[in-house]
Amino acid sequence: MRCSKKAPGVAWRREHSGKTNRPQYVWAQCIVTLGVSVLGNGGVGMALPILSRMVPETGNTNKLKIALALVRALSGVTDRPIRVLFDSWFMRARLDVIGQARIDTALFLPPATPEAPRRGRPRIYGERLTREAIETLPASELTMRFYGKDQRVGLRSTVAVARFLKGTAVRAVWCQFYDDKRQSWMKARLSWPPKRT
Repeated sequence: MRCSKKAPGVAWRREHSGKTNRPQYVWAQCIVTLGVSVLGNGGVGMALPILSRMVPETGNTNKLKIALALVRALSGVTDRPIRVLFDSWFMRARLDVIGQARIDTALFLPPATPEAPRRGRPRIYGERLTREAIETLPASELTMRFYGKDQRVGLRSTVAVARFLKGTAVRAVWCQFYDDKRQSWMKARLSWPPKRT
């Protein structure tokens, strides 16, 4: 957030944190940063910024275009395979990455192949994945290190068709953390890596 009207790229921006006693729109700069995740002393996870770019006040250069430009700029630096992780805001069709999906993402099973040829366009979507259908998927449990400690994680996954990706097949993964204090599983979160077809 900024007070000066002369700061570069400053404008009325939506405050996505949703904190109490804070307005929905603030006078601020918006910066997109690409960082690398590393382990520090004692196995503490850290994110070190590599490239940053400010979102301009006007024009058609939005956060998604800037994020894609930063990824492309880094892709030619190393010949080693890298994994790019985005939060739900950046999960759009322009970015073919691993990320947490939005809570309102519509996912469908692949359509069934008809036994005989039919007239018209082939179906893109099958049945919609509901909460009940997700709970019937095979589950696996493992222990992984998150937020500086070992945690129990439950995973369910399937190949699904994402509507906002215009029918692109993805590997959707629902993950749950086990709450040791409450002795119960937390709400499932959805993420996926891309599945090229």
